Amino acid sequence: MLRIFVFFFLVQTVIFSVSSPPVSISDDQRIQHASQTLNALQRLLDFFENDAKDINPDGVFCLRVAQGQLNALSQSLDSSTQLTDQKHIIQSFSTRIDRIVKKSIQQLVDTDSAYFKRFSRLISREFVVEYRPRKLNQTLIERNQEKDSFFDAELSDQCFSELLSQMNAPSCSISNLCWKKMTAQMTSSYRLTHQLLWLLIAQDVHCQNADLVSNRSYLEDFFCANIYEDANFNINNHICQDLFLEQLLLCSVIGYEEFLRSDWLGTILTWQDPQYNCFNNASEVSISSRHLLVEQIMAHECLSHKSGLAAGVLATYARYYLQ
Repeated sequence: MLRIFVFFFLVQTVIFSVSSPPVSISDDQRIQHASQTLNALQRLLDFFENDAKDINPDGVFCLRVAQGQLNALSQSLDSSTQLTDQKHIIQSFSTRIDRIVKKSIQQLVDTDSAYFKRFSRLISREFVVEYRPRKLNQTLIERNQEKDSFFDAELSDQCFSELLSQMNAPSCSISNLCWKKMTAQMTSSYRLTHQLLWLLIAQDVHCQNADLVSNRSYLEDFFCANIYEDANFNINNHICQDLFLEQLLLCSVIGYEEFLRSDWLGTILTWQDPQYNCFNNASEVSISSRHLLVEQIMAHECLSHKSGLAAGVLATYARYYLQ
């Protein structure tokens, strides 16, 4: 019944879309891609709901990102009274994520995890950052230079905690060490994506540090230009699906729509397990170079962080095709 509803929703959304589709994609293609995206997201939420107790904090955060994208899409449909039924479907996905997350958080509270306590305020609500459609600045790409991919998880957590401890504070202080590490150039892989994530969380907690505010736009351009170069290399060489999903998600949620390529969506959809609907290692061609941060193996060898990233990516694609 839901899939029939989704198809009706997609047809009507194309007719009453609040923004014109890109000239590079037809209405029929938008219908097809959006239908595939929402069906994949529905199946993925089926999996999460059946195993909510095993979602780790990183997976929960990614689901909160997905929820933010769905809520933004729902709000963009407000301008047409003829979208009431269709908007209800998007809201139902968001409500379902909220239900899944609350079940997971209760389990995390019971485990008394120090990692969860450190980031609990971040995952207590949807994650939303400013979305501003923009183009990648190719001149900022650092090509043919040796880059540092070493990820210092302890220092990264310290810098994230520094921001979260000042959530909604009247002033925001950033240590010299964290500013230097989180804005450094010549980085790649997870180190690069977590530099951008740090910047997005600073925005989410309303950090008004003068250096951060004045440099934010440039840093977003710089990070995403180099992340795009990195993502292209990764997917072409089958290096790490988890990293690729993280790269795509973080830059697309702030408006770099070049990351939302139809061919990349087609590839991502092939990674979803056809039986269990999650994302695991089964479709990895080269897993020897995987460098996961905080991962949790769920039922059927499914991966919490990777599946959460996929949920965020699918929600962002849905927003892109339908708003």
